[in-house]
Amino acid sequence: EAVGCLHIIVSRAADPQDAADRLEAWLQLGQAHELQGDAQQAMLAYGEALRSSPPHIEARARRKRGVLLEMSNAREAALLEYVQGVTRLPTDADLWYNIGYWHLTASNNAQAQRCFATCCRLNATHELGHQGMGTVVFALGHVKAAVAHFTTALRISPTNSLSRQNLAAALGKLAMDRDSKYLPHAVRVYHDWLLRSPDSAEAAAKLMMLKQQMCNWTHFLRELAVLQQLTEAQLARAEKTSLSPFQALLLPIPLDLIRRIHQQSMPLPHNTPW
Repeated sequence: EAVGCLHIIVSRAADPQDAADRLEAWLQLGQAHELQGDAQQAMLAYGEALRSSPPHIEARARRKRGVLLEMSNAREAALLEYVQGVTRLPTDADLWYNIGYWHLTASNNAQAQRCFATCCRLNATHELGHQGMGTVVFALGHVKAAVAHFTTALRISPTNSLSRQNLAAALGKLAMDRDSKYLPHAVRVYHDWLLRSPDSAEAAAKLMMLKQQMCNWTHFLRELAVLQQLTEAQLARAEKTSLSPFQALLLPIPLDLIRRIHQQSMPLPHNTPW
């Protein structure tokens, strides 16, 4: 029904107001086709939105087309859409994020960092921009800067689990590798993560390791039992466990469970004598 109404709008006569409504309707029609899983019709609708459109409409249409092209693995064509969109509207933070993410997935970290920085400068509350910036500076070894961006992303969207996980990982690395004064903060974030995701073996394992660094053995046996149960449940679901073999060796986990974790992480040849 919604698609039918939008088709009526885009078929109106071309007076100025109808023209503006029609361009917006083409965008909405594209989104409707996306929701129906019809990428081809969505691309056609976004293409119609590009015809003699003002910068803000073209930028949105280019971004939508770029996302659809990336989903179909046409990465170079997607980047071209993003660049054409941001050339038309250089102040579009979303497009700068898309270009940054494109470069991040291509391991072009320097270009990704510049794009994410532009995104965050244009929109200081762009959650994904801060996520991207945190990810790329973490990859470049600037862990404290990553902590700052992940903290900002979590402040913008306190319920976002990815922001919490990224912040926990960055704080954990900072605490374990560089500066032990970050240990209490890292423990608090991992504890909060485990409270919100009680089935996370990764959060349970990292929390235990950080507590050991602080010589905090309170509830150790109970926490170890929970970690074993979570890891067993994850392996039973045939999922690759987020608990690495190295982490397992640092904890007094039964050898058979360590072997299974190792096999899930790096499958062994069939003739390996375990």
